[in-house]
Amino acid sequence: MMELAGATGDAKGILAWCEQQKGACNPPEMPDLMQKFKAIEQQPDVQKSLQHSGDSYRDPQIRAVFAIAPALGHAFPAESLQKIAIPVEIVVGAADPIVPPAENAEFLASNIKGAKLSILPGGVAHYTFLDVGTDAGKKQLPQFFADNPGVDREAVHKQVAEMAAEFFDKELAPQKKKR
Repeated sequence: MMELAGATGDAKGILAWCEQQKGACNPPEMPDLMQKFKAIEQQPDVQKSLQHSGDSYRDPQIRAVFAIAPALGHAFPAESLQKIAIPVEIVVGAADPIVPPAENAEFLASNIKGAKLSILPGGVAHYTFLDVGTDAGKKQLPQFFADNPGVDREAVHKQVAEMAAEFFDKELAPQKKKR
């Protein structure tokens, strides 16, 4: 979303950052992501793609961004994030071990002019924002559906949906013409 909003990525920077930490670069659903990337990194098509990592992918149709638990904040240099000129609101859980707020959402919000950051307290984590899951899903992939004690996933979803609706109602409201 940040690229569509106007930021440009930095593949070398994010790869160097990923060498320093584990969470978002090797999430539970892809625990060996960086290892797999290193195995294909030198392939010509991958190299060609990496050469375009700093290109702009700004989409002028995107007039506001509501980002939920954004990962890989450091994929974007601060000066790149400062180029975003549309409204941005970021929501994250305070107990997110996959993409800790300080390294991701707080970094993004502090470098995007006028961005609003909401950190939901009370054990809200990264996967809390996913659907509640079916019984089969909970059995097969429990890490995506097990919330911290006291977290009501459905209540979090309702709260965040209301926040998003309020944000978009405000930011995308038709502009009144001056007479």
